[in-house]
Amino acid sequence: MGRWRPPAEKSSPYITKEGYERLNAELKHLWKVRRPEVTQALKEAAAEGDLLRECRVHLS
Repeated sequence: MGRWRPPAEKSSPYITKEGYERLNAELKHLWKVRRPEVTQALKEAAAEGDLLRECRVHLS
């Protein structure tokens, strides 16, 4: 089960202010919205003893 990807084209290591803001907004969304949803789903699955099925759902 590999996640190999071809090498990306050479680009600048710098990002624009807009790029930074977009990445920062995504990070905030993942921490404030998505992470609590996933942890709640895992908590519910653990209470039912069904962690394997729940992990497959979130990892696919």
